[in-house]
Amino acid sequence: MTRGNIGYAVTVGFDGSSPREIFVSTHRNTGEMTALARDAAILASLALQYGCPLHVMQAALTRESDGTAAGLAGAVIDQIIERGIAA
Repeated sequence: MTRGNIGYAVTVGFDGSSPREIFVSTHRNTGEMTALARDAAILASLALQYGCPLHVMQAALTRESDGTAAGLAGAVIDQIIERGIAA
């Protein structure tokens, strides 16, 4: 997926059929943005492991006026849900 002018690779790890880990990486080290992407994925993974559904995280994250995700974390979760990886 691409946000701004940076391409990100998103990987989802499962425990059975349930998503439990999200990994986000980029092909280039962009300093703070790379750290923010990794940290957001870690926090989402911890939330999943403690039973927070993706749709709850999706609803809680900041949205633009048209409903699209304002940040990378929301865009990653939207993509996972839209691709049918998890409900």
